[in-house]
Amino acid sequence: MKDLKSLRSTLTGPVSLGILSRERSLLMRMAMAWVVFFHMTVWIPGDWPVLSFIKGMGNIGVDMFLILSGAGLYHSYQSLSEQGLGFKEFYRKRFWRIAPAVVICLLPWFTYQQFTAPSSFARYLMDITSLSFWWDGRNPGWYAAFSIVLYALYPLIFASIRPGDARRNISAFLAWGGVFVLFSYIIKWYDPVYYWQIELALSRFPVFFFGCFIAPEIERGREVSGWFLLALYVASGVLIAWMAGSPEGIGGVYEFTRYAYCPVAFGLLMLSARLLSAASGASALRPVRAGLRACLKHHSRHLHAPLCGIFGPNSLNAAHCAAFIWPKSPTKRNAHLAESMFQTCSSFAGQHTLEIYLLHTQILSVCSRFLLPLPGIQGLKRADVWVNLAALLLTLAGAGAVKALERTVLRLKERMEPDAPRENPDAGIAFVRAAAAAMIIACHMLQFYGNALAYWLNVGVEVFLIISGVLYGQRDISAPFGWIRRQWRKVLVPYWVFCLAAVFAYAVFANEYVTLYGCAGLLLACKRFPGLGHLWFIPYILLLYLMTPLLQWTYDEYLSERPDREVAVWLMLLTGVLWLLRYYGIEDFAENRLVCYYGGYVLGRRFFRGKKEGGRNPALEKWMNRAGAAALVTAAARGFIQYHALEEAVPCWSYVLPFIHSLMGFGVFWALYRAAGWSGLGKSRCVRLADRYSFEIYLTHHIFILGAGRLHCMEVFSHPACNVLLGLAFTAASAWLLHFAARAAKRPPDPAPAFRSGSGPAGQMRHAYRKRADDGIGKGGGGAGT
Repeated sequence: MKDLKSLRSTLTGPVSLGILSRERSLLMRMAMAWVVFFHMTVWIPGDWPVLSFIKGMGNIGVDMFLILSGAGLYHSYQSLSEQGLGFKEFYRKRFWRIAPAVVICLLPWFTYQQFTAPSSFARYLMDITSLSFWWDGRNPGWYAAFSIVLYALYPLIFASIRPGDARRNISAFLAWGGVFVLFSYIIKWYDPVYYWQIELALSRFPVFFFGCFIAPEIERGREVSGWFLLALYVASGVLIAWMAGSPEGIGGVYEFTRYAYCPVAFGLLMLSARLLSAASGASALRPVRAGLRACLKHHSRHLHAPLCGIFGPNSLNAAHCAAFIWPKSPTKRNAHLAESMFQTCSSFAGQHTLEIYLLHTQILSVCSRFLLPLPGIQGLKRADVWVNLAALLLTLAGAGAVKALERTVLRLKERMEPDAPRENPDAGIAFVRAAAAAMIIACHMLQFYGNALAYWLNVGVEVFLIISGVLYGQRDISAPFGWIRRQWRKVLVPYWVFCLAAVFAYAVFANEYVTLYGCAGLLLACKRFPGLGHLWFIPYILLLYLMTPLLQWTYDEYLSERPDREVAVWLMLLTGVLWLLRYYGIEDFAENRLVCYYGGYVLGRRFFRGKKEGGRNPALEKWMNRAGAAALVTAAARGFIQYHALEEAVPCWSYVLPFIHSLMGFGVFWALYRAAGWSGLGKSRCVRLADRYSFEIYLTHHIFILGAGRLHCMEVFSHPACNVLLGLAFTAASAWLLHFAARAAKRPPDPAPAFRSGSGPAGQMRHAYRKRADDGIGKGGGGAGT
């Protein structure tokens, strides 16, 4: 009796809300364990209704998670604010916390799903990022999709929190909660089917807001009275009983049950935190242990039958289990062993909470499908228990593997140096490159819809080649072989990474096109799958990089001192020679595209080199204005001839047309370059981002627009504008991911300390070699960001 009184005083005495912060880690582990138990498919005997009810209420563990997450985010964001960092750093940290885990956990499951329930490539990408939950509610990673929205909202929530004003925080909580409850009912009124698909997330926004606005009180350790705790426990018990007696919802309204989860979750958190805090000391633990022993001993006769029903007649009775697990006078050895096992399991679960949550339902589904029907499993008593146990063990092993992969990704990210700015920070060139990338994307989108304007916008490729020539014409190459190796590496590493991803995508969504010969040809840049026709650019740029040292030698030795007209004649002669070589089948590179590169190279070497940004070069302007005027006239003539279908009336039209297109490329390049100088658009952040990722954008965009089979995403929505926006979003995300993967692949392994620091002889030799091999070569000087 004395111990029970002590237990009552321990649970109902005054307590600081800071206890939730101190016990946060263990509380989140308990909530995760409850959710895992809720997802299990174990059959519970009917004469054990309490355990069945506890299992059925396991989704309250999600609400406990949300309250603790809201409180934890307050501390995290406040720390960033004190360091002078804002929402961008907050988003960056949240992204790297959740994105690798979500993609690694969901990728195998939805890849497996493609062989049982095929879907489009766009749906697959939304599935593996969990965002498809907001489409139709069918995604086992719905909590991750919900968390993304919560993280996006949190800077606004934090701005409305006042740490020293509890009443204002209560008002703000009611305002935020009321707005989202109203928003939920608007969705329910407008589209009831969609509402019930995402209801399990919509009804939990107020729970997260409660955790956010109670966080300042937890942070400063506000003390609450025993009467408040007693009232909270009683209210939680009443609500639990009410929910148990009203399966259709409190008062017949299901949403009331969902909203009641908030006070119930808070009451359970306070009760659990008090128990965990009491368990931290032996003297405080004694009344808790005594109370539990008394309860177990009193109900042992009721627990014996269900245990025998689950594990068989040879199982221990409940009293023996209680005596074994919680002995009245435990030895130090047993106590230390139990504590060690608990700490190990608890620590592992705490480090892998998100991974366990994401993996468990998927692995349980696979085990139930493939293990449960096996004859050996069917012969076991309570086969469902063993299948669930196997799924749990596989989940723990999978969570460990996923965490190892996450750490590898984060380690690569930390070791990477930030992207260095280009050595040639010409804002005009940056704007032209970004505009050329936009023209190519628009070209392929119009090509999908059968618009003839597409064949005019593909002049962006010629503009890319001109940019490459102009930039490399301004450089001096002193070590040709080293320079070629480095340039090829800059192109081939992202290209090969993209090829591996493309082969995987085609194998899953268009496997009729995947052959060993085709894969080898794709990696060697000599063959392409249907829907990847834009990769013709890769062998061209590799050939042009191979020619660049020869172009430098030829120009410096023979053309640098000659007049402009004579240089133009030499360029036309070179173009004629290349045309003859292709005409007789000696080589198969279109000379109208090659002339864009070496024409741009001569411009860069003759006029752009030494030109200051914003400065004027009369000779350059004279020649480029003439080229622009000629491009305008020939483009107008081309439009007239093609509009009136007069191609057959013009002699050698098929030979002339490609050069008209190339001349238009020079005109577009010059017009965009001058426009950037007049407007200053080249210095905007969007242009600089598009310039930095232009090569990756070029590689990735085509598969989302013109990919074969189910790969393209231009028919997901009924409205074309929505499909265009979806394609642009996928292109931007995949370009960033390809950029990250290529940088990780290009990064060499960690060298020895002296070699890494550059302080030893080996480091000095390496830096000297790089200086000789890359003398003046700027990063990303080539076209399309290469």
